[in-house]
Amino acid sequence: MKKGVIITASVLIVLGIALFAGALISSGSDLSIQKYVSERAVFEGEAADFSKIRIIADETDITVKPSEDGKATVVYGDAEKFHYNVKNSDGTLEIELEDTRSWAERIALFSKTRTMTVYLPKTHYDLLLIDSGTGDVSLSEQIKFGEITVTSSTGDIECGASSDGRIALSASTGDIDLINVRAKHISLSVSTGKVAVSDTVCEDELFVKVSTGKTVLSGVECKDFRSEGSTGKISLGNTAAENSIKIERGTGDITFDNCDAETITVTASTGDVKGTLRTGKIFNAKTSTGRIRVPESVSGGRCDITTTTGDIDISVIK
Repeated sequence: MKKGVIITASVLIVLGIALFAGALISSGSDLSIQKYVSERAVFEGEAADFSKIRIIADETDITVKPSEDGKATVVYGDAEKFHYNVKNSDGTLEIELEDTRSWAERIALFSKTRTMTVYLPKTHYDLLLIDSGTGDVSLSEQIKFGEITVTSSTGDIECGASSDGRIALSASTGDIDLINVRAKHISLSVSTGKVAVSDTVCEDELFVKVSTGKTVLSGVECKDFRSEGSTGKISLGNTAAENSIKIERGTGDITFDNCDAETITVTASTGDVKGTLRTGKIFNAKTSTGRIRVPESVSGGRCDITTTTGDIDISVIK
C-alpha cells in the first residue's frame, strides 16, 4: 500500500513538471540556455589606478590573476537578459551582475554557471571583496591584498593570495582551500564543505568553523588556532601555534601529527583524540566510556582533553 502511494506521487510530480514546462513554452517563455557573447573591459593608464576590487556576480566562476600586458582587463560573457556592469568608481573596480531573467528562466534545469577572469597589473591592492553566489572563486598567489573577503554558496574557494590583514572566506556546501598563504588573521567557514589549509602562516588567529565538514591542516604556523564544529573530522599535521590550540567537536575524530602549542584544549562528544605532540605537557584527559593513554605529566604547558565516548591516545615525540 505504502509503495503504491509513493509510485503514484512520483508519477504526479513528473506529470506536473511536464505540464508546467509545457505551459511556459506555450506562453512564449524561452527556457533554452541563453547564448553568450564574449566581452572584454580594458583599463589602462589612470583608469587602471584603483586600489580596491568589488565583485558581486551570482552563478559566476571568478578567477583573479596577474595581467601580462600591464593593463587591468575583465573577460566575461554577456547575454540578452543579463549583463555585467564593469567600471572604475572612485578608485574601486566594481563588477556587478544585472540580471533581468524571469523566475522560469532562472530554474537550475535551464541555467549554467558563467565564467569571469579578472587580470590585475599590480601586485598589491588594498581590498578584494567577492560574492560569487553559486560560482567557484580562484585567487592567484602572485597578488597580495590588504584585506580579502570571499563568499560563495555552493561554489569552491581556492585562495593562494596573501594579505597584510584579514582573510575571511565563507562557503555553504563548497570547499575552501588555502595554499601557501600569509596573513595576519584568517577566518574560514563552511557548512558541509571541506576546509584544507597548507603551508600557511598566520600572525594572529586562524579560525575554522564547520557544520558537518572535514578540516585538514598541514604545515601551518600561527599565534592561535581555534576550530568549532558539529560533525566532521579534523586533522592537524606539522602544525604549531605559539600560544594555543582550541578544538571543539560534536562528532568526529581529532588527530594531531607532529603538532605543538603552549596550551592545547580539546572538547569532543563522540570521536577519538589521538596523535603526536612535539613537546611534553601537563595532561588532563577525561572520557566517559573510552580508553585513555597519555604520557605522564612532567613539565610543559597544559593539555586538556575531554571526550564522552571516544578514546584518547596521545604521545610526545622524543
